Amino acid sequence: MSSHIPDPGSILDRAVREIREEHIPQDYLDEMGARAKARLASAKGRVLPHPALQAESIDGCDGYQSLIPAYLTASLTPSRKLLFEDHISDCVVCRNALNAARQPGAPTAAEFPPKSRFWMRAGLAVAALALVAVALTRVSVLEELIRPIDVHASTSVVDGNLYAISGQDIRPLSAGQRIERNQLVRTGAASGAILELADTTRIEMAERSELVLDRARDGVNIKLQRGSVIVSAAKQRNGHLYVTTADFNIRVVGTVFSVSALAKGSRVSVLEGAVEIEESPRAVLGGQQATSGPGVKTVSLEEDFRWSRELSRHLDLIRNHVAVSAALTHAIGGIPLRATSDLVPLVPADTLLFASFSNSPQSLKESFALMQRRISENPAVYDWWQSSNGGGLALIQAMEVVSRLSPYLGPEVIIAAPRMGGASAAVILADITRRDELNAALAAESQNAWLNIRVSGNVFVISANASRVHQVLGYQAVPSSNGFQSTAMYRRLAQAYTEGVGWLLAANLEGLSQTSGADDIDPTVLGMADADQLIVEQKTGSGGASYQATMGFKTARRGLASWLGAPSRMGALEFISPNAYSVAGVITKDPGQILDDIMAIFQNKTDFLSGMRDYQEKNHVDLRYDLAAQLGNEFLFALDGPLLPNPSWKIIIEVNDAARLQNALQASVSELNRQAAMEHTMGITLTSESSSGVTFYSLTSKDFPSGVHYTFWSGYLIIAPTRTLVSEAIQYRNTGSSLARSADFRAQLPADGRDEISGIVYYNLKSVPGISNINIALPGLICLYGQADRIVMSSKGVLGMNLATVDFLSNMMPAVQQK
Repeated sequence: MSSHIPDPGSILDRAVREIREEHIPQDYLDEMGARAKARLASAKGRVLPHPALQAESIDGCDGYQSLIPAYLTASLTPSRKLLFEDHISDCVVCRNALNAARQPGAPTAAEFPPKSRFWMRAGLAVAALALVAVALTRVSVLEELIRPIDVHASTSVVDGNLYAISGQDIRPLSAGQRIERNQLVRTGAASGAILELADTTRIEMAERSELVLDRARDGVNIKLQRGSVIVSAAKQRNGHLYVTTADFNIRVVGTVFSVSALAKGSRVSVLEGAVEIEESPRAVLGGQQATSGPGVKTVSLEEDFRWSRELSRHLDLIRNHVAVSAALTHAIGGIPLRATSDLVPLVPADTLLFASFSNSPQSLKESFALMQRRISENPAVYDWWQSSNGGGLALIQAMEVVSRLSPYLGPEVIIAAPRMGGASAAVILADITRRDELNAALAAESQNAWLNIRVSGNVFVISANASRVHQVLGYQAVPSSNGFQSTAMYRRLAQAYTEGVGWLLAANLEGLSQTSGADDIDPTVLGMADADQLIVEQKTGSGGASYQATMGFKTARRGLASWLGAPSRMGALEFISPNAYSVAGVITKDPGQILDDIMAIFQNKTDFLSGMRDYQEKNHVDLRYDLAAQLGNEFLFALDGPLLPNPSWKIIIEVNDAARLQNALQASVSELNRQAAMEHTMGITLTSESSSGVTFYSLTSKDFPSGVHYTFWSGYLIIAPTRTLVSEAIQYRNTGSSLARSADFRAQLPADGRDEISGIVYYNLKSVPGISNINIALPGLICLYGQADRIVMSSKGVLGMNLATVDFLSNMMPAVQQK
């Protein structure tokens, strides 16, 4: 080494000596100490202590040495870590204790020979420079050192079920517990919670919501993965609060706002203050709302905050703003739909089938043809429709007359067919816009004199049945004589019109012959006996057509019909690849209630009930407590991966307690093997193996020699025929490269004004060899919505009247097996 190069050790020693010898006035030290003490005292009451910090103070070397285990496991807070390292640098005794704890028997710094100390100091200086260089390339590391931020929350209120999820671990949370950084938190069904950050920011979580707290560059980041939150942000003095979804990056200083991460995008509503959305050129101010795209519904502020347990407090803020309009535009893609009709009150009370079309010559022909196809898809409706000989031909000729007269008629044409007579007794109604020209055109329709055509006031009526025409005219003269407005069909139609009507076909299922349930099973228990109305709609806008089918029930859904739960975000889709061939998934009601329904359905099946009791007794399993209570509300099946030589399938099930569920599975396998040994038959082999921090399980037997593999991850049970498929499912979730985030998948979501879903039926068969030879008329994606007294199916593709035609899996598999 050249003599002119300074000694690094001397430089370091001199710098340390100068810092230590620098004089600091006592009054300045007293002022800083008092300020620090006051800040600590104010924060102490609202910050939960870290598990590694139980003592109020550190008393001498014994106190510092007691922190050595926490220091070695990186469990100390930044402030206590700084105190610990400062003491260690000065205290030889404590430094020796730290070195001994790191590697028992290793020489300490004091035991190194004097000649080696120079090289130690030089090496430390070089290492320090290297660490600084690395830190400069890793801004987040440098920020942690220079500006530590306390990222944690405490559970202020827990209403129902709240879970902390970390990898394969799931544990329930109660009020007063601490939530750490990067810890996934999820609310259960019909549950809610309020979290409080260290700066007093309050986060209220809606049911079935999921979030993670993380550090941002200059504050805390609330990563909302699904569901809705209401954030009452404290004033940020030296930074910002952030909320991120898959669609939005939101920056906050201090405000009250809601954020929803929905199936079709994200929505932000601001009550007070303002938020900045990175994807938007303008800030969202109090009283305003922003959505990530046209597929996300715009609602009033009151509706967006209605679920809050603190709604009364939020309503005070809402009244200070002009609420975001909740009125529907009655349009899809900006093209107006019919919101009212003066023809519906003229429809006879005994109407069993109702159709409403937009009026134009081409549209009427296409709509009538579409109506006939939809009728033919439902056997019960078709048999009634064809009940009178020649009725169909008479109606076709009547529609041809209406099509020729359409330029003189209003924007809507209605067909109403009664319970008796089928198509032959159907009546057609329309408003009149050009009366004189209509009368002139009617004079040219002499060849159709056998049709009964009347013009009364502003109403045009035509039918092959004269009595039906006179009946409608009577209702026009005396509106109170018509009882249609008291029927269930009218109530369903009124609801449809409030949402905007394009092309609509409705059938009164109560008036049709219903098939009975299975032998010895009460159809009322199944719930389908309550079905009273079926409505199929098409709404066409600038973005294309949207189709909807609604099955209405006389009362609140029950039995099998009630198993479909309320719309929510389906997290199971995060485990499926964007290239999946098909997916069928649902959000259900409480599994315990489903178990009760099953018991009720088979209440007359003594063999079934006896078998269930025997199974529980022999396996020491309580199906309600050990199984149903440990399951969540999501069930999904997918064909995802290679189809040959064997189909690659996945089953994803939401779980609430993975450990208890695994114990129940192990107990069942042990009991089955015990019985198999007694009968000298082959049992089931359950094995487990850990890899990269994940425990994988496999089940093998003579029935599935290649095995069934499963694991638990992020609150879900993942089942597949190979461990590779299970691992891939975890990767899709962890990396965000899943079907739920796919732009192609989201583009197929219907723009029906609904943000969340209760279930989906999806297929993507373009890449399956030979699949083009199969005639599958269903759309690529159907969304299901469970509502109190109806089930709604919605899609961008054509939907039929037979809801049981969702059988694409049975159509697809024969084609695959032929290859």
